[in-house]
Amino acid sequence: MKKKYLLRKDLEYIVGPLTLLELAEYVKSNQIGEYDEIAESLKSWVSLRDRSKLLKLYPDVYKIIFDILDLPITAQTYLVKKNVDQEKNHNYPFLYILIVLCSIFIFFYKNKNDEKSTQQVTTDVFRESNRKELKTYLEKNVSNIVKLKPKKLHQWLPYLRWYAFETNGMVQNFSPVILKGSKVTYSPDSCSRVFFHNIFVQAIPEWDDFLLNDDKLDKFWAKILSWDSHWIKRRSETSWIVPQNYMSGCVKLAFLEFKDLVVDKDVLRKIDENFPSQKQLFIETLLDRISWQSYALNETSYKSPAQKNLETMISTLTCMEQSKSLNDLNVCHSFNRSLMTYLDKRFILNVLNLYLTTQDKSLRDWLQLTLNVKNLKQLHESDELNGLDYK
Repeated sequence: MKKKYLLRKDLEYIVGPLTLLELAEYVKSNQIGEYDEIAESLKSWVSLRDRSKLLKLYPDVYKIIFDILDLPITAQTYLVKKNVDQEKNHNYPFLYILIVLCSIFIFFYKNKNDEKSTQQVTTDVFRESNRKELKTYLEKNVSNIVKLKPKKLHQWLPYLRWYAFETNGMVQNFSPVILKGSKVTYSPDSCSRVFFHNIFVQAIPEWDDFLLNDDKLDKFWAKILSWDSHWIKRRSETSWIVPQNYMSGCVKLAFLEFKDLVVDKDVLRKIDENFPSQKQLFIETLLDRISWQSYALNETSYKSPAQKNLETMISTLTCMEQSKSLNDLNVCHSFNRSLMTYLDKRFILNVLNLYLTTQDKSLRDWLQLTLNVKNLKQLHESDELNGLDYK
């Protein structure tokens, strides 16, 4: 009987079981990283960065990856030697919870028998009263936490993600790919404030072309402006607590960065150099869109600007996403089934949003009749209507 192997990718999901040949084919066509792990069915997991252990337990796999294929292993975090003190002090996040709940100083120690799921600890840790302590703890200890072995590091992942998007979108010496999660293929690999600062500033000369002439959101910097906040809130991704998923975190930091940029004197000077007569109108149009996305995700009230913004694709998207009925949607955009433009697809997406919120049977009937589908679940889970793509 052929041996079967499992590959655990980016601390989160498992590929397999695969025969040795199937594993070889998979790793040839898919990037692998040092925190990825291999296990023969029902046997121990071994990290790819632990080459000596991999050679000892799974010599055939070692030979395939490092000798025959000679694959590059991406540096997802800095390689470190085993440190006993790190293992003791940062073993499991639930030990931190004891500090929060008991409000005393204790030493962390290694506990091999008791594990607590992220779901179980979420309620206690993420009470507002505890988040300040958690942030302080992570600020002091995150450099050691990111050096933990994959199994223990995975338990910290929801908290590292919260910490990243509570600050600047990054964790020093920690892979942005792992922060993002491998299954989120329709977003930029980094959503740090540095990333948004760079792409927003570099894109200033394109603002007029995008706002006045474009009939689709095909510019890399502008794609985040197309994201539908209602759709984002329905996305389910593992190992996220706050924000609820990667795209929510991206919108949050894009909003914060853009809001700061448009009051920066150097940035305002550059905008003025490009569009002296339309500077304020362009700023307000873009800020209105990204503000709405952020507020909608957080379910806070949003007041549109008093001044009428440009009639652009993004203003039409905002209008549709704020609609409370099919009549409201028709005011925003005249749906044309025969053309099925980008805005027509987004019209359908917003009818779906309304149906999922209200369970109005007339909206369900409209969707089934318009699209000639009986099962709306497939439509609900489709990325196509959102026009998502970051290739």
